[in-house]
Formats: sequence, structure tokens, C-alpha cells
Amino acid sequence: MGSGSVRMQLFAVAVIFQLVIQAVPSACLGLDDSGYWAKVESQRTALPQTVDEELSGNSIQVEMLHFQHAMDLSLTERVQMALERSQSRLRYFNSRITKQQAPYQPSATYTSNVYSNQGSYLMSIQLGTPPMSYVAIADTGSDLVWVQGLPCTSCFSQPDPLYDHMKSTTSRVLSCSDSLCSDLPRTKCSQNSPTCEYSYAYGDQSTTQGELYRDTVWLTGSGGVPVPFASFGFGVGHTNQGTFVDTDGLVGLGQGPLSLVSQLGSYFGNVFSYCLVDFYSAKSKTSPLYFGSVSVSGLQYTPLIRNPYNPTFYYVEVVGILVADQPLSYPSGTFAIDSNGNGGFILDSGTTITQLPENAYKPLLSALKSRINYPVVDGSRIGFDLCYDLSGQSQATVPSVVFQFRGVNLDLPGNNIFLQVDNAGTFCLAMAGSPFALGIFGNVQQQNFQVVHDRANGRVGFAAKTC
Repeated sequence: MGSGSVRMQLFAVAVIFQLVIQAVPSACLGLDDSGYWAKVESQRTALPQTVDEELSGNSIQVEMLHFQHAMDLSLTERVQMALERSQSRLRYFNSRITKQQAPYQPSATYTSNVYSNQGSYLMSIQLGTPPMSYVAIADTGSDLVWVQGLPCTSCFSQPDPLYDHMKSTTSRVLSCSDSLCSDLPRTKCSQNSPTCEYSYAYGDQSTTQGELYRDTVWLTGSGGVPVPFASFGFGVGHTNQGTFVDTDGLVGLGQGPLSLVSQLGSYFGNVFSYCLVDFYSAKSKTSPLYFGSVSVSGLQYTPLIRNPYNPTFYYVEVVGILVADQPLSYPSGTFAIDSNGNGGFILDSGTTITQLPENAYKPLLSALKSRINYPVVDGSRIGFDLCYDLSGQSQATVPSVVFQFRGVNLDLPGNNIFLQVDNAGTFCLAMAGSPFALGIFGNVQQQNFQVVHDRANGRVGFAAKTC
């Protein structure tokens, strides 16, 4: 798919979605017209049903595409790539928290033959006056917004022209005295280098190095009219390595001061949300990303937990996990953030498969195995621990799984628990064990929920709906 087609989809006109999830006695997986088991029914939809959403006040809706949208992959290859990226992303997040990153080395040479683990979705932004369009990875696990730009010492192939500050009447490079420069985790400032230079490494040897600029950023919403925001700070990468999946850069949506949602927070009431389509539909459908309030009934909120050692991530408190109404037994403090900032449980739209600390993952596996009687399939060939052959089933029943966050019981639909991994009807648990104390709530578990990041009130809301 060419960049023009990508941009056309990303700027697509908004549509209204209605909830179709119903409360029934068991969590089910059923065949749809495409041959995938995509009909999802929740055992006990703990969240009230929603109505059509409406944008409120100063709100903008943009569209996100899944990074695999243009890849010619089999279902097994798609799932295996998602699992490998999830595990790589977990390792990267844990290294950030435990401060195991390499020091700033502007002369270092990096190579990478893997896709960057930064995010699963793409969005469009425009920069400069007049505006130029860019397709970038949308990433809730990082802060810096950056695109490749001139002069380019080393750049990966991208679908759009490089950002050229000389062609924008509103562009200016930042000095080391700019407040945004001090927000960078690593920078190089000296009398010989008065501009604000940055260096970011993403854990899979993908890197970007360059300078911070301010320029006008434009977001194009459902009405098709670009909305400008002046003096936006972002990185212009002059030395970039890695394969960023046919994109021009990255849009950080984390909680740090450099992110897009932090810099534009005052315009949108410090609220953004998304509604992710299911894994099977992600190759052909977009997922809406909202900046600003969206009127959605039935939202239930859980507090965000701040980790002073890593303010980027969206941490929530796990108070329990239920399988078939029965609480899992695991040690107290399994999901806690310790005194050094390690551990905890984060929401991340860029991680596909939920990663649970082993102390919670092993009881989950045991509880599911004891309650599912379908033929077992060895999923180790593609990295999964629990798989079943459902080829003889027109509709399969699996135990309910409920994640209990503080104030929210998130009752997962069947397709948020198990993923179909091949055309033979093999389904595998869409969760994995984490070798670290850190846990991640992935996007398969978030699909078909409106997930509202209300940063103004320090909370995250959930409402079940069909995205």
C-alpha cells in the first residue's frame, strides 16, 4: 500500500459505532463470514452498554492503522510477529525502568533487521507552514515526537519527503536553554553545540539522533480540515537506524512533557482516548483516536498510578484476576511498584499480547487448563503456552477472565482472551508470562473497549463497545 493510500485511510471520515456485546452465560468464540472465529459474546459484561459517542468541545478524531495493514503475511505470521514484538517491547520497557540503557554515543553505529518495537498503530500528522504530511507510529509507551529531516546523515527509507525546516516559515531550532530541552532524558549541550541535540534508543537497536525544533503541528480530524497548533516541540532526526515499518517517524503519546498529548493537553482538557478494532479486522479497518472529551456512557474509571522513576507509562493497580468467577491466588505485591520503581502494571496500546508476571501467569494458565476440555495443541512452535484445536466447533465456550482494577471489573470477551493463530482452527491464549516484575496490559485485551486516558483527573476509563 502506498503512502497516499495510507494517508487517505488515516484521514478517513468518522463513523458512529454501536455496542453489540451482550451478556450471556459463557464467553464464546464463533465463526464469522470470513472464516475467523470473530463473533464475541461476553459472559458477564460488567461494564454497562454504551450508546453512540459524540465529540465534545475542542475535540478531534483521527484514525489509526495497524502497522501490519500493508504486509502480505499469513495469519500465523501476523500472530507470531505480534508475539515477538510484544516480548521485545516488554524487554525494552523493563530496561528503561531499570536504567539499563546505553549512554549517549553520537558516533555509534547501529543496525537492525527487525521491525521497531515501538507501537502497533500508525497515525498521520502534518508539520510546518505550509503543512507537510507524515505517517508516524502512535506510541503510548514513549514521549518524544520525531520525524526524519534534512540534513540527513543516515536515514531509513520512508514514504514521504524528509522534513525540511528551510521550507517552513514557522520553524526554528531549539537552543539548550529551551524548557523542552531539559525534558529530554539525554542531550548533548555545550558551547560548541548550542542547539538542543537528542538521542533515543528503542531497545531493538532502532535509534534516532537529531535536534529539537518548534514548528506548527496540524491534526486533521473527521471533518477533513487540518487544525493548527503553533510552536510544537519535536525532534528532527538526522541519524536514524532501524526499520520503522514504512513510516516517517514516531508520535509519543506518553505522560512525559515532550509527548503530543502533554504539549497539546491544554487544548483538549488533558484527555485522549481510543477504540481499537479486533485483531482480525485491523488489516482492513481503522481505529479511532480521539484528542479531547468523547461522550460515552457507561465509563468506569480506575486511578492512574504515578511512578516517579518512569513518568511516561500509564500504570494502573491490579487488585485481582478472576477466572470463571474464581480469584487467582498469587503473592501479595505481585503487581506493585517497588521502592526503586520496578514492577507495576501498565496499559499500552503498542503491545499486542498481555504480559503477566510469572507469579500471576502460572495460576492463570492452571485455572484455564482445568476448565477447558478441547483438544490441546502444541503452540511452542510460534511461542504460545496454551493452545486448543477448535476446528470442529462452530462456537466454542471458554471460561471468563476478569481483570480487576481499582474501581473497574474488566470482563474480557472471548476474542480478547484467545487468538486464532492459523487457518486450521488453532486458538492460543493471548497472554504470556513476563520474566520481569513489570506487567503490560496489551491491545488485544483492550480491543472493542473505549479506553479513555483522563490525565486531567489522573484516571483511565473503560466502556465496552464495538469499535
